[in-house]
Amino acid sequence: MCALALLAAAPAAASVADFRLPPSASEQQSTPQRQGPVVPDVPESRGPLATPTPAPTQVRPAEVSPAPQVTPPPFARQTAAPRPLRQAPQAAAPAGAAPVTGFGQPAVAGEPEAGVVAPTPNPQPTARAPVPIRDFGDRDQGAPVWPWVLGGILLLGALGLAALVWWRRRPLAGIPLEVPQLERPKVDLPPVPAPQPLPESLVPIAPPQPQPVAASTEPLQVALEPLRLSLTLMNATLDYRLEVSNRGTSPITGLKIGADMISAHASMSREEQLAGPGQGSAPSQSIERLEPGESKVISGAFRVPFSQIVPIRQGKTALLLPLARFRVEAEGARPVVRTFVVGQPGEGSALQPFRLDLGPRIYPHLTQRAFA
Repeated sequence: MCALALLAAAPAAASVADFRLPPSASEQQSTPQRQGPVVPDVPESRGPLATPTPAPTQVRPAEVSPAPQVTPPPFARQTAAPRPLRQAPQAAAPAGAAPVTGFGQPAVAGEPEAGVVAPTPNPQPTARAPVPIRDFGDRDQGAPVWPWVLGGILLLGALGLAALVWWRRRPLAGIPLEVPQLERPKVDLPPVPAPQPLPESLVPIAPPQPQPVAASTEPLQVALEPLRLSLTLMNATLDYRLEVSNRGTSPITGLKIGADMISAHASMSREEQLAGPGQGSAPSQSIERLEPGESKVISGAFRVPFSQIVPIRQGKTALLLPLARFRVEAEGARPVVRTFVVGQPGEGSALQPFRLDLGPRIYPHLTQRAFA
């Protein structure tokens, strides 16, 4: 009884799936005891068991045999070196059942077989569902398809790119080309200042009419041609040509010509502005002799510093209206004084003055009016 109690107290080393009947005394003497689980209802092999070689192919789930056979788990295979199995809870054996032996423990000798009562079949545990195992063997059956799909996409892209390049490089003969019209840039020109009227004290008069030759006291005639006015940071320079003619019947000798230039302004009276060069001013040009009907042209330039210019003020605008004054003296003749106002061509007979607040510049187109 003590031996039976000890055997019943150690159920942790065996499981329900490893249950089998104890061998007889003759089997214990003739057949060596083997370790590992023994499948019930299968006659025990008398020869040595060969260790199964792992197959290289896929592992198929074990098929569930009909009751009362229980398929052992796949991981319970016997390897080359047996390992101790974990203890599993064992269902309580019914009364009168034979003791169950563990793995690798020999049956207790000396027990008579005749007294062994056939065990009552225990309730079989529910078979586990087969674990799905991926079939890795199908990879060798055929090549994957995605490289071909990717290659086809790349080929179509290359063909499309080649077609686009060919389309852009095709000859354009026969295709009308539209030449875009270039729009010239628009430059905003500064507004042209309106012509400034002349001061009331200086009203230009018509050119003098030819006088009859009978008067011997007025044989000399003077005409001015202004060429160019230059404005710098220091001076105002007027280039001119002066024509002197003898309208008398006798020659004129010893001609001396004096000249100067001032700016017209209201601080001087009309008589002072038209008086001509001063009596003590040195002559600038001279002519020895003029025959009757003869004319000579002399060239010169007036240079007036800005410090001596009195401008005409109109708001913030500074205007210059030059007055070129000449005095011609000859032997045996009365002196001739002429004053000319010089400006830019304006509307009608009006003259346009020069602006001093625009900085240095040159005015090539000039005109003049003579005063009596």
